[in-house]
Amino acid sequence: MGFFEVIPNSGDFLTAANDALRQTRRTADAFLPKAVGKSIRSHSETLSKASQIASGVNALGSAFKAPKLGEDGLDPDRIRGLMQAGVGALGSAFGGKAKQISRFFSGAIFGGVASKGALIDIQTRERLEFQFNPETISDEQQTEWTSVRSQGMSHPRKQWAGGGDRVVSFTLRFYRDSFSESEVSQNIAWLQSLMLPEYDGNRLKDAPHRCLFVFGTLYNLTCILTRAGARYYDLFSPSTLQPVFADIDIELAQFVEIGEDYRTRRGNSGGSRLDNLILSE
Repeated sequence: MGFFEVIPNSGDFLTAANDALRQTRRTADAFLPKAVGKSIRSHSETLSKASQIASGVNALGSAFKAPKLGEDGLDPDRIRGLMQAGVGALGSAFGGKAKQISRFFSGAIFGGVASKGALIDIQTRERLEFQFNPETISDEQQTEWTSVRSQGMSHPRKQWAGGGDRVVSFTLRFYRDSFSESEVSQNIAWLQSLMLPEYDGNRLKDAPHRCLFVFGTLYNLTCILTRAGARYYDLFSPSTLQPVFADIDIELAQFVEIGEDYRTRRGNSGGSRLDNLILSE
């Protein structure tokens, strides 16, 4: 029996124990002398750290056991997510330099975090910074042409009808990086709220907010969020059933009020190289 199989539910046990001690602490703060409440608070903080350490070990253990347990159906992305959650939880538990080091290794091994992307609510100016940059980004531009049949022509003539959506999509990953058990679900809820309108009583006040997608120097797009599909995995807090980590698929459509000239998009990218190829022919 391996080390990771010895303590399969220790994180759940310690979290449940910490929840009970935290409730006791609140009662003690209200009715008992300060010294007693301080002592209980100290034990609660110790259990909180122990809970995070155990959760981190369990997450890493699940990742290491996954290749041997084919029936689990864990794909490589999920294994990577478990390892991210484990490294992050251990760093958060020890704090200080350990937390900085864990974030560095988590970023270096599982996806760089030196410069993080973000989504910004344009109306409220609220900003959600990505915990990890997406591993892949899909950027699809569409346009529409209609076919006009002409008698005697081997092929129909093409007439441009108008531009289509530019769709940017990617997957974000979140894991609990603090003592707030609802941290992951709150991030998911914030993202999904970008697809909901605003009401004044029963009257519609405003459409869903536009957002700004920023990603280094690659993207600075005004967009609308058209899809946000979350997946919660099998690591949950035993007392509240809040997720420890989750993935969410994001789909953005560029919001444009004035037509975009092709020269704006093209800029200087590849121009001189293309000129040289044409001249060489």
